[in-house]
Amino acid sequence: MKVSFKAESVTVFGVQLAALITSRMIEQGVTVACEPFPNDAYTVSVKLEAYSTLQKVCDDLVVPSPKELSGKMVVVLASCGNPDFRQYVPISTPQNHIVASLDEARQACCAYIEENELGAGNWAGGSVLCDGEFVAHIAYNGTIIPTATPA
Repeated sequence: MKVSFKAESVTVFGVQLAALITSRMIEQGVTVACEPFPNDAYTVSVKLEAYSTLQKVCDDLVVPSPKELSGKMVVVLASCGNPDFRQYVPISTPQNHIVASLDEARQACCAYIEENELGAGNWAGGSVLCDGEFVAHIAYNGTIIPTATPA
């Protein structure tokens, strides 16, 4: 779940995060484009005058800074609307949860899913970062998927 900013866009890993940022921008009344790339990367683009809004949306979401992550393992807990049911906004507050292990990350994800009554189509979290690098993804069913790139 690395994020890199360009002049008028942000590149994120994972369709759920891209959808979450896109829906937040639309809520703000901003015209936005989302373009997929290889390795599950997505570029979310806006007009230059809306770039500060894009940065704020990313800051307000679950995009931790490398400084925050130094020496820590963090799991991202987030939801998105399920378009199958005409839901287009997140239904829970996104969080970064510091954990000691992948099993603890799995437990945090399962608890978040249960507490917020999320369905599989609403689950947008599960990315696990260690020292700011993506190391695994926790699926909706609690499966730990270690990987070098987001699943």
